[in-house]
Amino acid sequence: MKAVLGTLFVVTALATGYWECFLMMRQVIGAPGSAWYPLTLGASIVLLSGGILTLFPATRVVWLVAIAILIPFALCVPLGVTWPCMVFSLATGLATWGAFALATTFNRMSLVPLFAGVALAAWWIPEFAYSIVGSARGPVSPALPDMLFGFGVVVLVLASASAGVALLRTPRVDRHPPRLKAKE
Repeated sequence: MKAVLGTLFVVTALATGYWECFLMMRQVIGAPGSAWYPLTLGASIVLLSGGILTLFPATRVVWLVAIAILIPFALCVPLGVTWPCMVFSLATGLATWGAFALATTFNRMSLVPLFAGVALAAWWIPEFAYSIVGSARGPVSPALPDMLFGFGVVVLVLASASAGVALLRTPRVDRHPPRLKAKE
């Protein structure tokens, strides 16, 4: 069950992260931007680190935080490394570290994908509903592949948020392996 849920988290993180990168890169050619794009990209990265931990429970959190810092930095390199990019990279790392710290406090590592899944659902569901209503009203309808991709992502986000809740309700599945104490 952990392998299926971890794979769901990773696939959701990759799909939402891809779409957020696409939306952020449209700003380069003059399309309107939003503050939600980097926030949801950060949530996708946190979900990715939670999915990696679900798949590989022995992974150290410091490596997952390092990955969360390096992914946004690597995305910014083609556009030139700027201060906002570096701040975003550090903020994503701090958000990942904070999510893991809170999850460790409650001894529930499933809180990490739950936090990220709820954050993604808070943007994706209203945005997709707005796109559907807008396409029904406006003369220009979005392309069918874009609508199908958006629907698939909404289904993945809902499944990830639900899986985070399901993991939270099953205490044996998400326990972090106990650390060995040094011999005294």
